Amino acid sequence: MGTKVKAMKEGSQYILWTSRASELGIMRLFNIFLHPNFIWKMSSNYKETQLISQKVQDYVRQIIERKKCERGQRAGFDEAPKKKIFLDYLLNLTGQDDRWRDEESVEEARTIVVAGSDATALSVCYVLMMLAMHQEIQNKVYEEIVSIFEDDRSSTPEDLQKMCYLERVIKETLRLFPARGLIARRLTKDIVLGSYVLPKDTCVCVPILCLHRDFHLWSDPLTFDPDRFLPEEVSKRHPYAYLPFSGGPRNCIGFRYAMLAMKTILLTLLRHYRVVATTYTSISDIKLKFDVATKCVGGQNIQLEVRS
Repeated sequence: MGTKVKAMKEGSQYILWTSRASELGIMRLFNIFLHPNFIWKMSSNYKETQLISQKVQDYVRQIIERKKCERGQRAGFDEAPKKKIFLDYLLNLTGQDDRWRDEESVEEARTIVVAGSDATALSVCYVLMMLAMHQEIQNKVYEEIVSIFEDDRSSTPEDLQKMCYLERVIKETLRLFPARGLIARRLTKDIVLGSYVLPKDTCVCVPILCLHRDFHLWSDPLTFDPDRFLPEEVSKRHPYAYLPFSGGPRNCIGFRYAMLAMKTILLTLLRHYRVVATTYTSISDIKLKFDVATKCVGGQNIQLEVRS
């Protein structure tokens, strides 16, 4: 979004808001008495959710308004930005024959901010934890990095495309620890499952975490093996056996961006540091808790060692 948040140094109200909103959503999900809207809207949780939603909305709107001012100041000098960010493309849509209203821009930007930042950061943490637990795989990732970067130059999009092994490591991590443990869909027609029928307009949940660890689909599912995602192995599986970004027309719009972002962060870190496990020795020891995102009980604890 072109904004420096400085959350690690100064703290961030935005992070607290989104974290609390997730807690409230999960609380409603597991309390059947809060499912009917007329009851939910009478609860204090609903009022708090609405307040947080408005705060996040205002936060994103301020970013957009600031960007508009910058573009307006630059317009008089006919100076286009050297690199466009997501928000530039979004604002271009609102400036073309009123195709988009400002409120639509705010909604789209809010979706990217809320859905993108937490999931990407969490996934990077899981990758680092897996590399810390599997040193031989981390060595292969580092060898790939060294083969591409002979000096300390910055990465390019072409470099990221060459990092096939790191991509397989990321995909295998997302198999075991998908950012979203489940997704919900409303059926557009009756679905027959064996002797059962799921009626049209029913809301169903797809447990991605369970799907990715199903021994009918994955041999030895709790073994971390990036080679599961070699092209010849992928061709053997049903395309919807692996859904880290959902699937079909309602899949995650940012999955390509997420992969590029994760590769960039990981290669930058691994070029200078080795990650070492401090808590877990096997995947079966890792306890997860149900949240909007797949959270690890106790956090993803690792240790960094400077590479010589």
